Amino acid sequence: EPRLRRFVERSDLIVGVGLDVNDITTGAFSVPVPAERTVRIFRNGTRVGHRTYLGVDLTRIAPFIEAERFPRRALPPPQR
Repeated sequence: EPRLRRFVERSDLIVGVGLDVNDITTGAFSVPVPAERTVRIFRNGTRVGHRTYLGVDLTRIAPFIEAERFPRRALPPPQR
């Protein structure tokens, strides 16, 4: 989906929650997003850019995310 690709590539920050990005889970799909613009939250830790913080996991982060009320940009549904 070209619109989704542009949306991801132009985003200031990509936050992945419980997301395991590899060739198997993405079907070898990739979008060139620099690690500096990514935060990945896992069951046992969080990766911000190239740094991993073990113990800073989803159970500790979720209340802060929920309380912050970040503005969300929604991608409109694809037209068929």
